[in-house]
Amino acid sequence: MKKLSAIAVCLFLAFLLIPQAPAQDQKTILHQISDAQAGIYERVGPSVVRLITSRAHPDIDAMKDNPMAPFLDPKNWEGTPFEFYFQGPDGEKKIHRFDNRKGQDDSENENEDEGQSEGKSPFHVNGIGSGIVYKVDSDAAWIVTNNHVIGDAERLDIEFKDVNPITEFDLISDPGDPKRNAFLDKKSDLAVIRLSKDVLGDRQLVAVPLGDSDALKVGEIVFTLGSPLNREQTFSQGILSAKDRSGVFPDQSDKEIRYEGFLQTTAFINVGNSGGPLLNVDGEVVGIDVAIQTAGGFSNGFVGIGFAIPSNRVKEVVGSLMDKGKVVRGYLGVLIGQPSISSAQYFNLPPKSGAEVVEVYQETPAEKGGLKKKDIILSFNGTPVHGTTHFQEMVARAPVNQTAKVEVLRSGQKVQLDVPVEEQPEQPVARVSGGEGMIPELGATLKGPDEEEARYYKDAGNFEGVIVSEVDPEGPLARKIPKGALITAIEKTKVTSVDQVKELLEKIIDAKSGRRDILVMVNFVPNSSENAEEFVIVKLERPKGK
Repeated sequence: MKKLSAIAVCLFLAFLLIPQAPAQDQKTILHQISDAQAGIYERVGPSVVRLITSRAHPDIDAMKDNPMAPFLDPKNWEGTPFEFYFQGPDGEKKIHRFDNRKGQDDSENENEDEGQSEGKSPFHVNGIGSGIVYKVDSDAAWIVTNNHVIGDAERLDIEFKDVNPITEFDLISDPGDPKRNAFLDKKSDLAVIRLSKDVLGDRQLVAVPLGDSDALKVGEIVFTLGSPLNREQTFSQGILSAKDRSGVFPDQSDKEIRYEGFLQTTAFINVGNSGGPLLNVDGEVVGIDVAIQTAGGFSNGFVGIGFAIPSNRVKEVVGSLMDKGKVVRGYLGVLIGQPSISSAQYFNLPPKSGAEVVEVYQETPAEKGGLKKKDIILSFNGTPVHGTTHFQEMVARAPVNQTAKVEVLRSGQKVQLDVPVEEQPEQPVARVSGGEGMIPELGATLKGPDEEEARYYKDAGNFEGVIVSEVDPEGPLARKIPKGALITAIEKTKVTSVDQVKELLEKIIDAKSGRRDILVMVNFVPNSSENAEEFVIVKLERPKGK
């Protein structure tokens, strides 16, 4: 009887202890996870930098005839979230003088006389970004960031977690300059900064390891670390929510060569995170943060969709920039798109396979090799093509000045082609044309923005199009679209060159017969106070002889 009582007591005690054991285990696991995450930050934090960029602007008074002057005047930004970008890096409300001839900064109080120094700008524009210490050797340290962070910058402050900052570092990106220290690649949106031993001094930097982005799986835990919204080191967690994302930059021209195929994450990415790392649970860099998707407008910020450049592409691009000073890529000269659902079904193509030729540009390797519009590219050098991004990457990696084996589906028949691969042009096909031309149908002269004007419109909100340089006072645009406005679309088709406008108007006139009313989308920045595009109805004139 006593034996049975003892057994009962033991069972009762065991029953009491059962709920406590899992709770203790869960607490231990949570501590382990928390400690592991904190450990990633402690290891990687010293290798992540904050970049404060500076770029000089022309004197506002000297730009009185420039339509962008109101947009560039720092007084118009006072009290807005963007006020910082027209101040000094220390945040004080002062105007910086930048001597473009000597490259020297002579900061002065904004109340002092600003109009006496010929050739000097009364202010500069600041920017914020992030970067990683990519490599450290006996001669230099290399910082990797985005091209859009430093591409237009002239001067840079580099802030570290544990060592003193490098201030007023002059960026030199000219390939012909022996003192070159900035290496840019717009097509991938990557850039490398070389810090010589003299610049580093006694600073001891440690490179952060790169991981294999191809090995990532959707759903994995990832982290971001950078300087969002001008905040110093900020660490956040999320998951990898998708891979191979394209269409991130919807405003880009069809003819511009850009490389997307980005990683998508829910980890926090905001303005200022650009150039910072996307990390895996091992603390390895698996991506470089590059962009965010918002619900609309700058103020909305993070909404759970951020994008990063895969680390395997970073390795290729950065390695080439460091070794050769540029990236050598293969080039065919075609515009490609994903085969339509109907085409895929008709030809029994597997999902997300092949790449359809939308356009073959003249006098390019593609034209020489026999590629034709509507061809569906099935394989490249024996490797099956899995979508447009995959094909673009394969062509970029292909050896130049050699022939590639390309299999296409043409009118239902497989065709084998030998297509030469040439070196991709240094500059992407221009998004805007510098040409100018009279458009009789509109009674106006249009021109493509020059480099400076294009940059201003980009700063205003990534607007692209053609500028109205002259308006016939009796023509269709009179009293509707003023001189200096930017025409961005006609009948909902984006336009980026004068020739494109001419071709589009010819097609509209042929299709509409007697009806001449068309919708023209115009951006009036900076001719109005609003940064917005709107449609204007224009009645075309009938060109003589038609």
